[in-house]
Amino acid sequence: MIKYNWEKIMNATEGDPVSILLIIHTLTHKRLPNSTRDPAYKYWGRN
Repeated sequence: MIKYNWEKIMNATEGDPVSILLIIHTLTHKRLPNSTRDPAYKYWGRN
């Protein structure tokens, strides 16, 4: 089981499944956003 703070993820993404998968991918693979246009940039740096 993946142990993340699901409440925080759900609140940050407002329940959008694409954004949830983006956050999980970013956290799992430690990927940095390429630019400010990268969708992961929106969530980068949040706790």
